[in-house]
Amino acid sequence: MTRLETERLILRPYREDDLDGFYACVSDPEVVRYEPYRPMSREEAGQTLASRLDNGEFWAMERKTDGIYIGNLYLGRREFQSLELGYVLAREHWGRGYAMEGCQ
Repeated sequence: MTRLETERLILRPYREDDLDGFYACVSDPEVVRYEPYRPMSREEAGQTLASRLDNGEFWAMERKTDGIYIGNLYLGRREFQSLELGYVLAREHWGRGYAMEGCQ
C-alpha cells in the first residue's frame, strides 16, 4: 500500500498508534449509525484495527497540519468487477470537505 497526499490530508496504511483516534471514531453511535456494525468497545476497536493493519482496502486519513487521525477511506472489490467506496470520519471533522477531498 502506498501513501497518498492531497492538499490537506495524508492517506496511508493503518498503524498501531491509530488506536486512540480510531476508537474515538468507531465508538461514537452517530458516526457509525449507517455502518454495518454497532459502536465498538475499546477492545473491539483494537481487534478491528489489528485486522486493518495489512488490509489494502482501508486507508487511514490524517490531517497534514498536525498528523491527527480523522477517519478512514475504504475501497473494496465487490461482485461483477465493481468497487465500493466509503468513508468514516470522526464527528468533529464533519462538514469540512475531508471526505470529498480524500475520495477524489
